[in-house]
Amino acid sequence: MKFLETVTDKINIAVAWLRKIFSPVGEVLSQTVNVLMIIWGFLVKLRKIFLAVPVALVALWLSKVNMERLPETVGLNLQSDGTFALMMSREWACTLPVLITLVCLVLMLISKRVLTPWVVSVITLILPIFIWVINIFPA
Repeated sequence: MKFLETVTDKINIAVAWLRKIFSPVGEVLSQTVNVLMIIWGFLVKLRKIFLAVPVALVALWLSKVNMERLPETVGLNLQSDGTFALMMSREWACTLPVLITLVCLVLMLISKRVLTPWVVSVITLILPIFIWVINIFPA
């Protein structure tokens, strides 16, 4: 038993010595972890805004681009005979997809779930592109 007590004492001395050496490293590491946790908490609380801003900016940019590209009257729902089932003005064709995207973003901001409405708002960014592709007329 004397041998076991001697080994245990030596292990305890080695552990105390290691704690004394690595104590400053542990303090720096714990402070670093605390700072990272504060940054992570900030990002989690503002995640909806970080997700919404790029989508809104892209929607507005696509609307601006379509305002320049589209003709005065825009056709939707191309029929098999080459005519459109619905005709609307360029302003409505550019504003409507932006409004749909913004409604999805507002739903994202007021809902507890974040990613589902955000994905829907990202998918709505395809609408202005589809409207433009449908309305390409030969020169």
